[in-house]
Amino acid sequence: MELLLTRSMDAWGCNGELLHEEQRLCYTLELPFQPGGKRLTPVAEGRYPLARRYSPRFGHHLQVKSVPGRSLLCIHALQQDPLALAGGIAPVAALSEAGSRTQSSQAMEGLNQLVYPALEKEPVFLTIKNKNHEPDPTHTGAHA
Repeated sequence: MELLLTRSMDAWGCNGELLHEEQRLCYTLELPFQPGGKRLTPVAEGRYPLARRYSPRFGHHLQVKSVPGRSLLCIHALQQDPLALAGGIAPVAALSEAGSRTQSSQAMEGLNQLVYPALEKEPVFLTIKNKNHEPDPTHTGAHA
């Protein structure tokens, strides 16, 4: 299974659209790029395998694997504190303006309902691309 995340970046963050077979699953939110930060955000463009993950803090969610220079990068519902996103990707049902979010738990549940069963049968990959050929400030040339 292939998922595609296309996104736009600005100083406030990164808003995206997550697609499967050209159908929108949800929108996404990432924190803005932080040069020299411990956990660079947003995730660098590329193609990454996904895996199931559970934690008491975020419940059932997805791990984005094989991201160069990053570990334990996840797609999870946005908590009350937007800084809890800390380098991850939050699914949201709607975006009303840059950095705005709604119904993240519901969007994560819908994503899990699609991806978890697929992972039982086949690998699932996430391809991340910037819209409008925006430069990728996270690009290090370390991945394909």
